[in-house]
Amino acid sequence: MEQSHESTPILSKVNDINEKKRQKLREARERAAAEIKKSEERLKFFMYCGSCIVISLFVGSIVWFCHYIISTLDEREVVDQHLTTVSEKWIDRTTNEQVNCTNENPCSDWNCLYVREHFHKTPDECVYKDYLKAVVFLSVLLLSIALCNCIFG
Repeated sequence: MEQSHESTPILSKVNDINEKKRQKLREARERAAAEIKKSEERLKFFMYCGSCIVISLFVGSIVWFCHYIISTLDEREVVDQHLTTVSEKWIDRTTNEQVNCTNENPCSDWNCLYVREHFHKTPDECVYKDYLKAVVFLSVLLLSIALCNCIFG
């Protein structure tokens, strides 16, 4: 019987040690759960920030594209209104008559739009100095690729 009395304090010490280990394990699990929760909150925050940046870039590029188109078309209207001088005998495509413009007697009362529409010619001072065609082409290409990606995954 004396052995059983002697083993009880040892068992209680072992139980105390096991209880302490369990307590430390619980605390470690709680700390890990808290860290995971914190990490998830940070991940959500960065995902929201990233989404806002992507949406802002998308909206900004659309605004820039619209602004570029409008300002370029306005600049083209100004170029179309420039007066130009014609000093060659060209055929007016609307009436199929030859105009009497020479170096000695140039025709200088026409604007670029009139020359382009009636003679199907573009004098040097009437050439557009912009990249509208390239910008529109690239935009249509990118939108087509994005549409195909959305449709076909």
